[in-house]
Amino acid sequence: MIKFQRASISLLIFFVVYWSLIISLTIFFAVLGVAVFFFLTNGNALNFDWLAQGISAVRKGVSAGTVLGIGIWGKAKMEENKRKKSE
Repeated sequence: MIKFQRASISLLIFFVVYWSLIISLTIFFAVLGVAVFFFLTNGNALNFDWLAQGISAVRKGVSAGTVLGIGIWGKAKMEENKRKKSE
């Protein structure tokens, strides 16, 4: 596990990449799960465009992951500044 000592730019990049990846994978597998569910219950063909759904999941994941990563980093930065002031 990566251990960060302070809220630096490397921590910001880590948060953005980490949360973008997690959210993208979650969205992709949720859409795939719904497609497989309807495939199994209705007996229809598996209607799933891998490339289009992958691109869509990455777009949504990057936009949400960027906002979430910056927010978490901002909170860590504020707590670091608060801790420095109290010392």
